[in-house]
Amino acid sequence: MKEMPRFSRYRPHFMAPGPHVEIMEDKPISFDEAVPTNQNTGDVDEDSTEYRYYYSDKLLGKLFDAIDEQEIFQYMQHNSSEHALHRTDRGWDRDRSLLKGV
Repeated sequence: MKEMPRFSRYRPHFMAPGPHVEIMEDKPISFDEAVPTNQNTGDVDEDSTEYRYYYSDKLLGKLFDAIDEQEIFQYMQHNSSEHALHRTDRGWDRDRSLLKGV
């Protein structure tokens, strides 16, 4: 276990679990800070570690920021309603063809 590489407590802003997370924009980040360890075993406990998020100006950060969530949701709502109508029409056509045989 001691040979395993240490993990970083810092993650880019696009890996944050939601909008409620505070993102450090102007604070300097020290990636050399000590990572908390389990006092009983000396192992790093990744589940209890609190991650800190920083604003990433690299490519993935810029791509993430370019996503327009409202446009995506509107597109999904529009397509799901069209799909529901199409499915209903197809169901009526199938029922009519079955009734013709009766």
